[in-house]
Amino acid sequence: MKITVQIVIDAQDGTPPATEQVAAIARDDLTMATAGLALAEAHEVLSGIQHHLVTAQAAAAAVAGRHCGSCGRARARKDTRHIVLRTLPHHHAPDRAAPDDPVPAAPARRRRR
Repeated sequence: MKITVQIVIDAQDGTPPATEQVAAIARDDLTMATAGLALAEAHEVLSGIQHHLVTAQAAAAAVAGRHCGSCGRARARKDTRHIVLRTLPHHHAPDRAAPDDPVPAAPARRRRR
């Protein structure tokens, strides 16, 4: 058995609806262990839906924001290339241990007499 999950996005602006494949799941034998979705399969379906949904929403927002709402003139754009967002490497403060570092042993206390 092969199950294909698709999402249909209809912008309702006169353009034909877009159909995108989200996931394809294959099942050989139906048993109690293979019934339903595994957690990894459910995650794949949800992340595929989120990817296509956010892409369509961002495209719609970009089209809606191209013209001024009051006068209708086209707004200037600086660039239309795709960019990749990168973050700086995370450095830990020297006085604090990293979350994955083992907890340092407490210093031994001296007894007072």
